[in-house]
Amino acid sequence: MRLIAGKLAIAAVLILAGGSLVVYFRSRPGSVATPTVLEAAPSQPIVHSAAWYVAHPAVLHVDERRCAGDAATISHAACQNVASADAQLNVIDMRNAATANEDASPPGGAGSKPK
Repeated sequence: MRLIAGKLAIAAVLILAGGSLVVYFRSRPGSVATPTVLEAAPSQPIVHSAAWYVAHPAVLHVDERRCAGDAATISHAACQNVASADAQLNVIDMRNAATANEDASPPGGAGSKPK
């Protein structure tokens, strides 16, 4: 029973550590289980689309800092999507500012001459 508990504890540690290694215990009746370590392929980082970043601007700003400061921690494709999402959000901000400016301007336009 202790052997099974030990196997489960090791499996739980590996899962919590990111699952980069798989440990397989091979045992025969009457023998001690010997661990065999199998290397798994490294997990691929998640690359969000530009549309996803537009919908999640807080994550966009975090990943912008990662792309600018330590690009080794984030993929090139993710940095491209971050830049695209940032440009889209800038266009949306400018459009909103223009609409607000139009709403606040006097009738006839800001620079029109009275008749």
